[in-house]
Amino acid sequence: MEDSGTTGILSQDATDHLLGDPAHLNPSSSCLPPGNIEDLWLQDTIHLRELKTTAEFVKALQGATLDNPSMGMSDKALHRLWNPPHDQSPVVIDKVTQLVIDLYLGNPSEVTYETNHRAILHFLSDVELPSYYKIKHSVAELTGVESVVHHMCIKSCIAYTGPFLDLNACPLCSEPQYDQFCYQISSGQEKVPCQEFHTIPIGPQLQALYQLPESASHVHYLCDKMSCIIACLDQTGA
Repeated sequence: MEDSGTTGILSQDATDHLLGDPAHLNPSSSCLPPGNIEDLWLQDTIHLRELKTTAEFVKALQGATLDNPSMGMSDKALHRLWNPPHDQSPVVIDKVTQLVIDLYLGNPSEVTYETNHRAILHFLSDVELPSYYKIKHSVAELTGVESVVHHMCIKSCIAYTGPFLDLNACPLCSEPQYDQFCYQISSGQEKVPCQEFHTIPIGPQLQALYQLPESASHVHYLCDKMSCIIACLDQTGA
């Protein structure tokens, strides 16, 4: 192939050479010896920027561990995940707490919760209702389920994870990661993300489901039904 800036058209001799060379027709017989496919992911081998980013994400996933601080899981959440409870702890919840839990679980949006919070206090001013953040932490304590929070681009271009973890601005739209007003008045000490996204890991959810007999039996529904079908087939000799 000619250098950039020329016509970029192969000569007839070069075309005949490529078509007649088995190494060009069979990639496995060319420059990379068998077993060296991993070399394709080396940064020195990759020249496309997007492919380099993909390779960095692949490597980050291959080396991911639960206790990596960039994963965003708290020490308490990790302890619960590694040491699941085997007994159902008795929990006593008063009516007011049950009310705010229902409000929170019905729509965990902070704006919605605070709107309902004010409406209830307007009619029941003598009732003490916990704040959004207090009930959020109470639900996490009761269930063992908490969300993992990561920063993201305000235009939803990327999440600041993997190779984007240490960036201060979006590489696609150049929007800053942090609120610039808070960042500037605090001389860079206060870093308030412009936008966040929450992930709820599956592990704590499964542990919470297994703590209740009813939900635990639902998890075994398929296994139980399959056992019944096999038993029926054995009886009929099918």
